Amino acid sequence: MRWAAAMAVAMGMGFLGLGEGFGAGYSGAAFLFWDLAELNAALEAVGYPPVGGPLVLYGGMGIGGDDLRFGGGGFGGSRSAGAGERRTELSMGLGGASGEILVLEGGGFSATVGAFLGGGGAELRLRSRAYGSLGDALAAPADLYLSRGFFLFLPFVSVEFWPLDWFGVRVTAGNLLAFPGPWRADGIEFTGPPETFGGPFFSVLVAFGGRGSTGPQGG
Repeated sequence: MRWAAAMAVAMGMGFLGLGEGFGAGYSGAAFLFWDLAELNAALEAVGYPPVGGPLVLYGGMGIGGDDLRFGGGGFGGSRSAGAGERRTELSMGLGGASGEILVLEGGGFSATVGAFLGGGGAELRLRSRAYGSLGDALAAPADLYLSRGFFLFLPFVSVEFWPLDWFGVRVTAGNLLAFPGPWRADGIEFTGPPETFGGPFFSVLVAFGGRGSTGPQGG
């Protein structure tokens, strides 16, 4: 999937860091509390299992700077559900650039306010029966694949804790605003739920190394 490649790059950024004196690379998990009620109703109406619960995304980001900080990164994840031979899988990936302003700092602690701007995509896969063999799958495929792109804007507040110069924790809370286009299937476009993939967004990221020499850098 497209989001998997972006997630791998972002996680690599988090594990390797961005370099001493400039910024830090972070990796970890994010939680998106999206509203899929309309989509689930449409799925259940035709006999597919609904997808429930918040979406857990994995990835990371990196940011450098002092009072004014810039960077970028990405996250990706999926949820699935099964009922008999039928299966539903909904995945999402997002990425972009961020900017933030330092509002409080001292004693290994800092707080920032900022925004993340970018885009992403969602993928919906539906399987109506199980396959007994490769020949069976080729003879009568029973999968539907839909994709949908979106632009996003995520205002947030973050706090960072650096108990050690080489280890930090960043907690972020915000609200993801997503503006999706139409669903696509084999070049055909059509409208359908949900109206947005947005919702309350929380992340917990860790960094090993890469802390700026003048104070903790965020990402």
